Amino acid sequence: MKKIIYTILLTAIYFSSFGQLTNECFSEANYQRKIDMNEVPEVGDTANHITRSIETAWAKVIGCRFPYAPFQTTNGKELTYDKIKSDFIIINFNYLFCDRCINQLDSLVKIKETSKKTITIVSFFACDKNDIKHLTDKFKDDVYFVSNADSYINNYALDSGQPLNYILDKVKTIIYVNRSVSQTLTPYLIH
Repeated sequence: MKKIIYTILLTAIYFSSFGQLTNECFSEANYQRKIDMNEVPEVGDTANHITRSIETAWAKVIGCRFPYAPFQTTNGKELTYDKIKSDFIIINFNYLFCDRCINQLDSLVKIKETSKKTITIVSFFACDKNDIKHLTDKFKDDVYFVSNADSYINNYALDSGQPLNYILDKVKTIIYVNRSVSQTLTPYLIH
């Protein structure tokens, strides 16, 4: 009986602090980005300074669970990452007026189709769902689209700009963060 009570208590403590720890990862990463962006880089080092700042923020969230943050897809489906039963989830922060960003969706779907693991793709846009109708029509059931996602983007894209991709493993832990997407993702998707 003591073992059962002990196990229940540990589980309750774990899950009650879990959301806080997860959000702390993103709070710390966003805070670091703001500090870094207020620093004045050395002459001629602006691009490297920005890249280092972004990569430092990304490193802070690797190994953290993605926050429990519900979202609604453009087709009206209410979701959280915990409801998605998949080996991997690719979270894609996208921008409508960026051809490279939009082209990434084709690559992500190709990776999903060729993987032996189940992969769910969720793509966030700041624009209205009518503005991305051509994408929702094209990718139909291959991608969950979320429109009007400004606050979601502000909280979780780490001021990295778009595109930005996260890969979450089965327990919703972040195992990859980067702007690029290609077959180089394959090692992460057999994790």
